[in-house]
Amino acid sequence: MSYVDPYSLTEIGGTLTSENLNNLLAVDIVIDCHDGFEKKEKLLYFIKDGSVKILSIQDLLMKTTQELKYVHYLLRWKNQVYKVWAGMILSTIRRRLDGNSNFDGNYIPMYLNQRGQDVEMQRGTAVKEVTFGMTQLTLNPDGKEIAYLLLEEHSLQKSSIQNLRAAIYQINEEDEELRNLKERLIQILEEKEESLLSNFLKMNLFYHKA
Repeated sequence: MSYVDPYSLTEIGGTLTSENLNNLLAVDIVIDCHDGFEKKEKLLYFIKDGSVKILSIQDLLMKTTQELKYVHYLLRWKNQVYKVWAGMILSTIRRRLDGNSNFDGNYIPMYLNQRGQDVEMQRGTAVKEVTFGMTQLTLNPDGKEIAYLLLEEHSLQKSSIQNLRAAIYQINEEDEELRNLKERLIQILEEKEESLLSNFLKMNLFYHKA
């Protein structure tokens, strides 16, 4: 009997691409309190279109290895509950890799280049430059859609989660100024992720923070 993942990021039978993965803005863990006697942990998928998918541990077992790697990459280790889920996902990945148990969770994000191919992001490739008097960070310089991050605080607050995450990965940490910028971007990203969770909890009273 074959099972179909009802929460897949792709169409049935489709190939998982970087564009599919980028539709997943963030993941988080909540406690499902619908049954007052048995509280269950659930994983939230925050999707780019504004929808939220609620997954159980069993749902994760139907995920492709590539998607699990991405979820593990997104999952922040806020407390012991998150560490347990991250460990469970990592164990599932390792079991699938035909004896390659050395996967340590170091995921390399992908993006679409100008030839329409999925390629790995490279660290240290973010370029700080001034254009028309505005300071910006250029990301994925050979990408199909080059990303720009304006470095004024007001603009940073409006930056997309995808661009923030890409900048954090691509910034050269040997540059002290960029290293300080990276710390600020991490803070903004965490605030945006926390806002997604907070808005979900306000609209879904039977779920609580893990």
